[in-house]
Amino acid sequence: MIKKNYLTRTLEQIPRLLTQMDRRVDSPTYGCLDREYWHYKQRDFPCTRNQEACLTLAILYGLMEGENPYYHEEKVLKWCRAGMRYWASIQGSDGSFDEWWPNEHSFVATSFSTLAMLEALKELEGNEEVEGLMPALIKSVKWIGGHDEALVSNQYAGSTLALLKAYKHELLEPYISGSDLEKRIDTVLGSQSVDGYFKEYDGFDVGYNYVTLDYLARIHEAGPDALRDGIQKEVRASADKLIEFLSYFVHPDGSVGRYYTTRQTGYMIPSGLEYFSDNPLARSIADVELRRLSAEQIIWDDRYLTYQLYYHLLAFKHHRDTRATDLPFQRDVSKTFPETGLKVESSGGRYTITNMDTGDRLVYQDGRLVSRPMLEYGDTLMNTPNMMVLSRLYGMTLGRFGYPAKIVKEYLRKRLIMKNRGKTSIYVPSSNYYHENDLMEEQGD
Repeated sequence: MIKKNYLTRTLEQIPRLLTQMDRRVDSPTYGCLDREYWHYKQRDFPCTRNQEACLTLAILYGLMEGENPYYHEEKVLKWCRAGMRYWASIQGSDGSFDEWWPNEHSFVATSFSTLAMLEALKELEGNEEVEGLMPALIKSVKWIGGHDEALVSNQYAGSTLALLKAYKHELLEPYISGSDLEKRIDTVLGSQSVDGYFKEYDGFDVGYNYVTLDYLARIHEAGPDALRDGIQKEVRASADKLIEFLSYFVHPDGSVGRYYTTRQTGYMIPSGLEYFSDNPLARSIADVELRRLSAEQIIWDDRYLTYQLYYHLLAFKHHRDTRATDLPFQRDVSKTFPETGLKVESSGGRYTITNMDTGDRLVYQDGRLVSRPMLEYGDTLMNTPNMMVLSRLYGMTLGRFGYPAKIVKEYLRKRLIMKNRGKTSIYVPSSNYYHENDLMEEQGD
């Protein structure tokens, strides 16, 4: 496969990405990547996750490839620094950051954005002077070290990687305990199920497991040599087990997940696959993504664009022409995964995923989706002006303090995410990505 597709498709999106950034030097929000906040004025606070796009810009700045027009482009360096400074400017007094509402103290936003800033610093080596960034990193690293989110594996893995990256930085290393870091890596690896997936809210989700695979790859790459012997081998064994599991949920049309996962995600993150591509299954799954990129079947919405685009640049850098093998849908298989309650069967051009508890089935024939269950449940809960006012009153009062914020988030998680656990696993989902099967679903075919 042509690895250039990773870079080509990413470069096509950069003008769109840059429109998300306030690039007016004299603006009070210079460097902000939340266009709904700084331009449309539809939000009353900026989403920190959008600042992770600084890593995309940093990688492009240092990527010496013939078709990359952003290599050592001074404006790109300036914009990247502006985005990093703005990230530091919106930090909470306790070191945390917000994603969904003011004073959220978001674990994922703090962990993932801190990781992006640390990685961007590394990419800009020699040009990394950013005013106010190091004090903000010290505060966020200390905050992450005092919190966890073990119920959500991808978030915990991302926070662990952020601390590992900080541990290897001479100015941040004093704020991190090596023994605590080892325990965190052990917790990440210990959250892997017998089936092979990493749990997301006590369930299985394809997209977020690809995110976790990327973090495992970067933990492995970081070479935690200052930690105990053998830890890299443990990470690699865990990654190989996850790759084998994920291979069963690549569909004949190139899509993944969506219909039978806890978070309804249908995206593939290729960077971890490319890093571990000496595993033939990883090579084969990554090649599926490359084919979809070549066919222009992947479209990011504005939000995902800011914090997922760099995964394809990492995949480009890690790509190797290694041996591939047939994926489960390309051979005769019959495999049951007890913890998910799912059974995957493939034979004679027919590929099915069956929920053994309910009997619901997803069926492909000769590469096309021909049968799937109707929608079993849906959440019609919508935001309202009254709910918005209440949420802002909360944010300005109790939400300012860590403990009440944690209690409220636990309630919202149970109310909005976990309440449907135990119901049918196969249903027609919403999606952040367009796929040709959506036409069939909308028509009710």
